[in-house]
Amino acid sequence: QHVDLPDGTHEDALHASAGDVSVPLKQWLVEKEKQYLAQKLNDFGGNVALTAKSCRIGVRTLSRKMNQYRLDKAFFKQRDFVNALSRPYRRDPPSLNCE
Repeated sequence: QHVDLPDGTHEDALHASAGDVSVPLKQWLVEKEKQYLAQKLNDFGGNVALTAKSCRIGVRTLSRKMNQYRLDKAFFKQRDFVNALSRPYRRDPPSLNCE
């Protein structure tokens, strides 16, 4: 398969980022991992076991990364509780038909 690359130098490619703000790759990866884990924790309401399973990592690895990035599962459990309160009633109310 042939891929067309844009015209320009290697230096242009290195500096072509959002807003021309250059961030080291390692720092960018760390931030993306933190965002990913935070989103997954939010999706699973702070449940570490389910989050680890969905990320295909061990619970101890996730716990270590949570400590590293200062991600507190209680924060995500609170958010889940608040989100649950703001959701509309999911079940249909019982029918009052007396037929």
